Amino acid sequence: MRSRDTLPPAVADSDYLSARDAARILSVKPQTLYTYVSRGLIRSVAQLNRKQRLYYGRTSRKVRARSAARHGQGAMAESAMRWAASR
Repeated sequence: MRSRDTLPPAVADSDYLSARDAARILSVKPQTLYTYVSRGLIRSVAQLNRKQRLYYGRTSRKVRARSAARHGQGAMAESAMRWAASR
């Protein structure tokens, strides 16, 4: 997963992101980003006179943090189970 520090400050702190930037923050393909939007995990807004949508940065970062927390807990649980099995 990409760190917020690897993104340009304007992107990392922006309220609205392009699809490319939102996908980079989440470290996912654009198709996965669209799935998140369709499931209501990330908010998007239409732009006037443009096809592209903008994605709300706060919800993108919230999904990224939730994903990182789940991955960290899984590794911790696996480690605890191995420790218990070795006793």
